[in-house]
Amino acid sequence: MKYIIKNKDGVRACVLALAEAGVFDNKVVALVGDLGAGKTTLTQGIAAWLGVASTVQSPTYTILKSYKNDHDVVCLCHIDAYRADENDVLHALESCESDALCVVEWADRVSECIPSNAQWLSIQPLKDNTRLVEIVKKRP
Repeated sequence: MKYIIKNKDGVRACVLALAEAGVFDNKVVALVGDLGAGKTTLTQGIAAWLGVASTVQSPTYTILKSYKNDHDVVCLCHIDAYRADENDVLHALESCESDALCVVEWADRVSECIPSNAQWLSIQPLKDNTRLVEIVKKRP
């Protein structure tokens, strides 16, 4: 499956389509894409879909940031593996709430520690400031 994102409404539509396709069912989403590709923007869209009202920013230096929905339940664990090693990411994954969706940015840097049931998504910038989001069948 491939999705083209042209704007913020496109992010919402993409997240909804991914949800309907069952991409979030296994509770771990591994994001792959270059710097500025839109990994955090997609994660912000996922957070909004989950009911997170707070601002979602990439946890580059803290590695893990958890977010609660409007029912005060942790529903999203956002992990950034850019500056992390596999042990850091394993610890972050283990720290996630069992019912929360874990989104891992830069997952290709630590692919060996990403659970085998994770859903991999590739995000690529295209011309005219659009993004291509693609479900990846295999780990990179």
